[in-house]
Amino acid sequence: MNNVIDLRDGSARVEVLRDVDQVVARRWFLVAVLAALNVLDLVSTRLVLAAGGEEGNPLMAPIIHHPYAPVLVKAAGLGLVALALKACPPRSRVVDRALCAVTVLYLAIVTWNLVNLAVNG
Repeated sequence: MNNVIDLRDGSARVEVLRDVDQVVARRWFLVAVLAALNVLDLVSTRLVLAAGGEEGNPLMAPIIHHPYAPVLVKAAGLGLVALALKACPPRSRVVDRALCAVTVLYLAIVTWNLVNLAVNG
């Protein structure tokens, strides 16, 4: 870890910078979790649809019954996330927070699908 002196607020304070390798590894781990959640979203959505439910995402609703289009859309989205991560500075906390937020969002979506299956399936 690296120590730096931060003078932005007019007062000197020492901060410990996060190890870049750990940050990058954590980000790619979250991308892998996000990929798994996307697969679970597709599978659980198909199960909800088979049980008589409807697709709640207005962007996916027109293509959800196509055999390959939803997979391609999910793969493209994950590809964009990966490209964005490669372009972002490793010390950006905004990137870390956004990646965590998206991962939690997908966890909530999969959980919602599973709750609907348990209640209505």
